[in-house]
Amino acid sequence: MLSHEFSVVETSDNFDIYLLDPTSSSGWQTMQGAGQTEFKPLFSYFVNNKTGQNQTLKLNYNFNLSPSQRLFQRTLQPGWNTIGIASPSYALFQGSTSSDTNNPSNILSPIISSIGQVIDFTNGNINLDSPAVSGTWLSKTASDANGLNDFRELKGYGVFVTSVTNNYLGSQNLQVTTGVAPVITLNGNPTVNLIVNGSYADAGATASDSLDGDITANIVVVNPVKTNVVGTYTITYNVTDSSGNNAQQVTRTVNVGITPATLGVTQNGSYTNQVISPNTANAKIGSYTLQNQSSSESIRVTSLAVALTTDGSTALTSSTTPALTNFSNLKTSETSGSGSTPIQPSAVNTFSVDFTIAPGATKIIDIFTDTGSQATSATVVSKLTVTSLGTNSNVSISQNSNGTAVTGQIITLISGSLTNPPTLVLSSSTAGQYVPSGTTGSTNATKATYNFRAANGSATISELKFIVTTSTGISVSSVTVNGVSAPVVSSIAYLTGLNIAVPNGGSGVNVDVFMSYGPVGIDGSISGATSQIALEYIKYTSGGTTTTLCPITLGTCGVEMTGPVTAPTMVIVGSKPTLEVVDSSAQLVNGLVKVGSVTIAADTHGDIAINTLPLAFSSTGQVSSALTNLVIKNAYGQSIINTTNTAVALTAGNSDGRALITFTGGYTVTAGITATLDIYATATTVTGGPSANVLSMNLGTDQSLFTWTDVAGNGSTAGQTGTLLYNFPTNSSWIND
Repeated sequence: MLSHEFSVVETSDNFDIYLLDPTSSSGWQTMQGAGQTEFKPLFSYFVNNKTGQNQTLKLNYNFNLSPSQRLFQRTLQPGWNTIGIASPSYALFQGSTSSDTNNPSNILSPIISSIGQVIDFTNGNINLDSPAVSGTWLSKTASDANGLNDFRELKGYGVFVTSVTNNYLGSQNLQVTTGVAPVITLNGNPTVNLIVNGSYADAGATASDSLDGDITANIVVVNPVKTNVVGTYTITYNVTDSSGNNAQQVTRTVNVGITPATLGVTQNGSYTNQVISPNTANAKIGSYTLQNQSSSESIRVTSLAVALTTDGSTALTSSTTPALTNFSNLKTSETSGSGSTPIQPSAVNTFSVDFTIAPGATKIIDIFTDTGSQATSATVVSKLTVTSLGTNSNVSISQNSNGTAVTGQIITLISGSLTNPPTLVLSSSTAGQYVPSGTTGSTNATKATYNFRAANGSATISELKFIVTTSTGISVSSVTVNGVSAPVVSSIAYLTGLNIAVPNGGSGVNVDVFMSYGPVGIDGSISGATSQIALEYIKYTSGGTTTTLCPITLGTCGVEMTGPVTAPTMVIVGSKPTLEVVDSSAQLVNGLVKVGSVTIAADTHGDIAINTLPLAFSSTGQVSSALTNLVIKNAYGQSIINTTNTAVALTAGNSDGRALITFTGGYTVTAGITATLDIYATATTVTGGPSANVLSMNLGTDQSLFTWTDVAGNGSTAGQTGTLLYNFPTNSSWIND
């Protein structure tokens, strides 16, 4: 192109000239920005006419060119590019009336593999010669470029380039030179590394020519690769175009070598040494981790050899401890082949398997067997040898690169045992106290909780025996454990068929033992009789071995128990009282004032009678009281007569006031009824401001001073004390000024 000129002055006020440029951040570039001062072959430009009138563009061509100057070549960068057409062989000239010749594929042939889409910016124009950008564009994939209108001279098009190419070619006339050599492009990597006996499929190459277009089919490939022979091979690619031009040779290097996979075999770190009971089915006696330490070749495992030893070196025989005959149904966790088929073990046992471990992958192999009876503690240790080969190389692989059998976990065979003796859980057991039984008895009235723990294996308790000690009469009628009850016969409660599971280790299991009591009174035990149970015999099974545990005095035990385990002593009564100290809402003043109340509830089993009620008084500030004139009233405000009072005066600011109220003939409380005793004292020397004086009352610290008669149990008038009353109140009631 010699020059160009517009019908008006070419200024930026009149025209903008730009093109698509993928190397620009915006994807656009002006002609000047692209470093061009003149229109160039194989390029196309957008000319923006800003004059508002039709203008003319004149192009001045140079026809005085040598043949080589008539050839054009352009490098296209990845992204959107605008291209011009310089192909006299295929492009239609202006004014051509030819029908659709499908010339786009011929013109784009040298770059067809490097572009993805083609756009005709003039598709909406009625005049096919018009280069004006139309309102509608048409886009096609490179493979469907013939779906566009035929390419014409002086028209521009857009192509989306997927990979850089310098094969976009053109010429000024039909006398195309034949001196341009074709170009070969290699597919895939120029260097390939293979494992011997590995498979190889060459990726090939492509070839293009400025005149002939795509000549990939003409490439001559020389491929000497032998995948079963170690060595370095060179594959060559050559091609010649129809004009006799030879492309520059392209080569690929293929290295065939032996890089065998490595199989690592170790103990499975998540499975530690174990203690297993004899007579255990499907016991896991070993666990191993198999790891393919190769990054390229898979490993095919064909057999697992399992050896049984006493310590990792001494093979099991019929005379070792444990004996080889003590085991049966040996198998592995692998399900392929015979891996999971149980066998009667010998010293070394080989399982045929067939599984593959991918590069970098791991697999767990567990060893299982049934254990028989074992009189003494013994150990068994498995060893594993893995046979394998590379899936590609077919080369045998030695585990851990040395082929040495790997030693597994130490498995100790020993029968579990219960902790001797079991312990009484006081926090869960009924504390020593009065137990009301009335005339009908009481069911599961008290509880003793025993903790059983097992070591070296779980255990199952089947029998328990308790001895019952009473002061007089038959107080405990039956004992219940785990839903099983047994009567007390000759002071013994013998429970069988219990099936109590005790886990191995840990905190064990707590077992509740419930005691039921017979009636108290004329037709039952004497009120006030004491009763106590003690665990003295245990029968349990662990690992198929049954053991009895009891004191040596019984003479029939497998293991001596360290004494019976005794529960707290209970006192059996017909009924019993429950006491509570309640606050007063009165205000402290000089004179008779209600200090507080004592409520006394009789158990539903029967009546009781109160004989003596101890009271203790404290003073804060100046208040004092002689306490000799205490008044006791019932819930109806009626004074209770027939009482006497032994008092110690309360002095100001001290806690020395004492009173012991005696109810002449007893104060009866009916079964299931709560009686309220309001306590009134005469306060003196109440001086000072508000809340300066406090008068308080409680039942004192000596529970034995509270006495009562078990009327329901036909108890003696001497009665019982408050010593064994559960939750005897220790709180105080108080009033202030």
